[in-house]
Amino acid sequence: MKLHLAAAGSSNRFTGYGSGYLAVNGQRHEKALVVTPDALHDTWPATSVVTMNEAEVQFLLELKAEIVLLGTGATQQFPGVNVLREFARARIGIEAMDSAAACRTYNILADEGR
Repeated sequence: MKLHLAAAGSSNRFTGYGSGYLAVNGQRHEKALVVTPDALHDTWPATSVVTMNEAEVQFLLELKAEIVLLGTGATQQFPGVNVLREFARARIGIEAMDSAAACRTYNILADEGR
């Protein structure tokens, strides 16, 4: 087994999650967030992955990420086919999972520098 020391630099990490909240770098948030290693966008207006509108999708696409992890709350939900089509056109991967799994996956990818 390989062990890696995670550097506590300026990169954002999820440090907690629970019913109705996420914590990033120790700060609690109770609404939708877009988190990248270098930025935290706490004004993203999305309320559900199922009802994401064009502007919300466009914001994610403009980040030019290799992959987008969608945390969908306590249960896994999937975006509509129109959303998936836009990500496919942009050649950006998209994965929908419950928020706890999204937080864990994000931290692993961030620790790997991805």
